[in-house]
Amino acid sequence: IVHFACHWVSDINPSDSHLVLLTLDGNEAGKLTARDISSIAAKSAQLAYLSAYSSAQNPSSKLADEVIHLASAFQPAGFSHTLANLWETDD
Repeated sequence: IVHFACHWVSDINPSDSHLVLLTLDGNEAGKLTARDISSIAAKSAQLAYLSAYSSAQNPSSKLADEVIHLASAFQPAGFSHTLANLWETDD
């Protein structure tokens, strides 16, 4: 079970959308892209909860009929359930 309470950045290429994570020293922000997430092999994964607004949104109008977004990247990684937001939320 993972819980990401962070910001995310939407990209016109949904595979390049990413969570913004602080590095271990807390001085820089790292990226965890949808592409990176989908390539993980989490064998006993169950639930991913994304507290980042609009993390289940696809910004590309050309791919509007595709289910390619940050939240959907957790399915090929082995997570059976993902909770994410379709719209902005207040902090």
